[in-house]
Amino acid sequence: MVKQESFTSLLHDEVMSEMADNFFSARKAIDDEIDLFEAKEADVALAGQRALCSCALLYALLQGEEGAQALFDAIGVDVASYGLHFKVRNVEPCLFLRLPWGITRKRRFAGLLVRVYQHVYSAFDRYLNGSGYTSYHAVQTYALPETKGSGQENGASSFDKMSGMMGKVRSRTVGWKRYIAWCDEINARIEEVNLNQPPSQVLGMARSMDVVGLAQEKASGGGVDGLVASMDRTLCLRPIACHLAGVGSLPALPDPEEVESAIRQFAMSFYTREHHAVDKTIADLERALDCMLNPDACS
Repeated sequence: MVKQESFTSLLHDEVMSEMADNFFSARKAIDDEIDLFEAKEADVALAGQRALCSCALLYALLQGEEGAQALFDAIGVDVASYGLHFKVRNVEPCLFLRLPWGITRKRRFAGLLVRVYQHVYSAFDRYLNGSGYTSYHAVQTYALPETKGSGQENGASSFDKMSGMMGKVRSRTVGWKRYIAWCDEINARIEEVNLNQPPSQVLGMARSMDVVGLAQEKASGGGVDGLVASMDRTLCLRPIACHLAGVGSLPALPDPEEVESAIRQFAMSFYTREHHAVDKTIADLERALDCMLNPDACS
């Protein structure tokens, strides 16, 4: 009888330990991934600020939303559904690149507009899709042990000698598209854990194995049977917000090489109509030396 009770106790402890490991490990894994997800939000936010900073210069050169809209229409880009005008509205522009050389001011403006569009295209692409980068780290290598009589002094082993070499790791930053997909993946896992392992169900199963405790609760009129809904509301994992970082979705722009001629043609026509305003805008931007040639000034 004693052996049977001891076996039952061991089985009970093993089952309870397994339940606790499954319950808490699933939540710990999600918590760790949420921490990593939130750490990457700053990268998405910074990329979004740089994208809007580049775009603000384009808007300034084209004298506001109407001129920018005309350019986007000329290259076939829908920006209205993305609210781009509203997002750029309060961003201060910076002239972060040198003015190109041109025989006439009109040609110089056309070259400038092409270069600014190239920056906007690159910034939008980095924000939406992330960008690849290579990081370097030191790798420690150990020499094989030397044979007897090889000149090793004081009995020191060559395992004590380490040589460092640089290793390359290719990675990619998290862009807006991956950020949203990642957020949806985490929320799907949270929903699955809450559905398969609700706290009230796990606690109820654990209580059902404690025969003595149940008997005492019945005798005293205690228990948690009426607190199931409240317990799940309090202890279940909460979904994370998917739109806190960045500036929302931005339009995918056509490759600069494909639309360069259209941008130059548009710039020449625009400068003919608005050359006084354009020259004044460029002069004002050149005087803002705090952001001249500094692409990170608005970040």
